[in-house]
Amino acid sequence: MAGQIGQFASLKEGFFACANEHGHFKTGDPDSVRSLAEFLGLDAEIVRARIDEIDADHNGFVTFAEFALWADRHTRNVPLGLAGVAPKSRWQKGMPSYWTTMPAMKDTAEEELSPGGSGARRGLPPGIYSQEQLDQANSLIDLAKFGKWTTLMESLTLRQDLLNVRPPYREYGIIHQAAYFGGKEAVGVLRQLVALEADVHVLTRTGRTALDVAVLRGSHLAVAYLEPLTSPDQKNARQREESAHAILDATKMARWEELFQKLQLCPDLVNARPEPREYAALHQAAFHGDVAVLQRLVDEFKADVCLRSKSGQTALQVAIASEKHQASTYLDSVMPTVHLHDEFVTFPEQVCVSVTDPEMLSRFQALLEDVHKSHNNWTRDRRRATDGEVEDKSTPVPQGYEFVAAFRNENAALWRTYQINREIVKERCEHNASFRQWVPWTASGTKTVTLQGRLDFELEAGANEWFLFHASIPEALRGIARTGFKMAKVAKGADSTGGGLYGEGTYFSDSITKVDEYARKRVVLGEEFEGCRTAALCRVIGGRHFYTDSDIEQSDKSQFKLGALQGEYHSTVGDRLKLKNTFREYVVYDGSHAYLEYIIYYKRLGIDEKYC
Repeated sequence: MAGQIGQFASLKEGFFACANEHGHFKTGDPDSVRSLAEFLGLDAEIVRARIDEIDADHNGFVTFAEFALWADRHTRNVPLGLAGVAPKSRWQKGMPSYWTTMPAMKDTAEEELSPGGSGARRGLPPGIYSQEQLDQANSLIDLAKFGKWTTLMESLTLRQDLLNVRPPYREYGIIHQAAYFGGKEAVGVLRQLVALEADVHVLTRTGRTALDVAVLRGSHLAVAYLEPLTSPDQKNARQREESAHAILDATKMARWEELFQKLQLCPDLVNARPEPREYAALHQAAFHGDVAVLQRLVDEFKADVCLRSKSGQTALQVAIASEKHQASTYLDSVMPTVHLHDEFVTFPEQVCVSVTDPEMLSRFQALLEDVHKSHNNWTRDRRRATDGEVEDKSTPVPQGYEFVAAFRNENAALWRTYQINREIVKERCEHNASFRQWVPWTASGTKTVTLQGRLDFELEAGANEWFLFHASIPEALRGIARTGFKMAKVAKGADSTGGGLYGEGTYFSDSITKVDEYARKRVVLGEEFEGCRTAALCRVIGGRHFYTDSDIEQSDKSQFKLGALQGEYHSTVGDRLKLKNTFREYVVYDGSHAYLEYIIYYKRLGIDEKYC
């Protein structure tokens, strides 16, 4: 699928032909799913099976930002249709200029396509293939990727010459896809492919054989079939499978030191689940409920939190079923809303970069001083501000806040989603005569402070882009930095009546005093910045905001979310500063309307230590 999809010249054009008049479509609407499948040239069953994956924030509605990143993974050279967003192949152009960890753009296609070059050992036989041939090979790999085995084998009878061709922008070739599935049916396909002279030594883009893929997936049947076909120097598959069993034995018995010693020797086996095992290492750790082990498996060894057990459970589901509450809270925070793996583009891993510039650090401290509200600042949510579990009506408001450290979140995949959504909102606001800009501010004594003015970052005024605070426990903010905001679990108990005051969404404030009410856990002893609490500075797309300075009835709450997702608004501004002389609240109802850019560590000042 190169250049265009069907009658549409861009992903944007095709998506909005399927969406409702407000730019979304419901995940449960069969007509929308069918239209989307026709637009992509995929079976409706495939799209329906992956609709939850497309709806990254699980709010029941798919936005173009969510769709674009998902569709990008299954298309090539199809324009987004947004002038302000770089093509996916040049995604680095869209990253903020002050980020420091983004790789430089490279063009490796020429090397991979050259006769006898590295491309020859990575799936491209000697010789230069035409674009038409590469497109046809790409379509064959798509059939294998989606398990359309009958159609694949019928197509290969006509294009057997493309059996071993893996275009340079694809991670897997046909034989790797079959090895990835690894079940009884897929092994039957492997036999047919080998009979057609499929090369079992062809490498993926990252240098793995089909046997390697089967071992890492724990596909016992595929390993048993492929192992005898490999060359002598690859006959270590059986030893690797034995090592995988040893790792799982250590995990099952909670012998954590032994587990990590073995993983140091074979780190690529962290996700292995050989037959007849039910669990991989992460599932076993979730069953035991050891959060420290889970964190190390995920952070250090890059365990896949989406990996399924033999019976189809994720580690999060195992933790919930085992009633390991802290483990389930942690695993939920690191479940991805954006799938970073892309067969055409490799986004770098998310990194939190320590802010060391003295001027920037002084700005953060000045910001906390400016946006602290020193009077009329106690609300009922302050009662749980100490640890979140115990309600204490005598909990005092700090007299101030001491800035300690800041980390910038550089997450290219999430940023691209946010950037796409920001551009869409901007375009819609440009064509809406009633659009009005809004500048958040906080009153502190007699001062009026502009939050983004203090930070001096470029913001997209045409989309009402704001810099605002959000706060939570340290583990949750780190999870949001990695995986983005999730709409499925926000605003639960955000006020005393249950649920958010302005409906189920993600809540922000322009005051550190307000968000500090939700920083309900200190960094534990022994960790860096122990004793500190955490808040985040986030970019938020306000777009066309709904403004209210009235009291809200319980029956009105659901209308705010519907107004954003099915109506003409993108966000809500609840002006309780005007209504109650407390704080303004800002709410968005779509995960891609916010990007956590900084995590700040701070301490409460002027109150008893037990409340700090």
